[in-house]
Amino acid sequence: MNLADRTALSYYRPAGDIRPEHGICLVQHSLTGKFYVQKRLTVYNAEVYQALLAHPVPGTPRIFELVEDEGVLTVIEEYLPGNSLQELLDEKGCLPEPQVIDIISQILVIVRSLHHASPAIIHRDIKPSNVILTEDGIVKLLDFNAAKFVSDNKSRDTVLLGTSGFAAPEQYGFAPSGVQTDLYSIGVLMNVLLNGSLPSERLADGRLSTIIANARR
Repeated sequence: MNLADRTALSYYRPAGDIRPEHGICLVQHSLTGKFYVQKRLTVYNAEVYQALLAHPVPGTPRIFELVEDEGVLTVIEEYLPGNSLQELLDEKGCLPEPQVIDIISQILVIVRSLHHASPAIIHRDIKPSNVILTEDGIVKLLDFNAAKFVSDNKSRDTVLLGTSGFAAPEQYGFAPSGVQTDLYSIGVLMNVLLNGSLPSERLADGRLSTIIANARR
């Protein structure tokens, strides 16, 4: 870590824990008083984070600082207040269909922007705990630890990341990840929001069931 990086990080003071077991905490800038999220990552794709720093994607946290030192990437990013979809599920069990449609529609807009980046970015870990819903109903997609660029010259993924149940088969090394990888996870997420279960356990009823089934093909 050079002096400039060390100086930049020194302005951010610890302000509270968010997920300390994952190296995530709330920090406050000592000059502006603004709050940010600090992450210390040991599993990451630095080039993806650099791309997001240079070209922010609407619906994702804006990145302000990136410092890589001895295999650890420190990320200072925008603090987005709200409740994760996991917190909403824990409270309510499942969500009404109109709300699920609205949430999924917003996620698709975010993911479309990622997939149309150059090169395309695949999130690869879309799940309830990685989606925030703000008080005014705006969806934000978090946590790009597992994200990667689309690669046309790989026969399969060489780094296996993702969350069991939400990860597409190709994330287990059977094929290279692509844009369909995120659509698979979105289909699973839709099912979980509707009935609290993975589609492999119980497929949601109603008009969205066909969409969920198609997303997992």
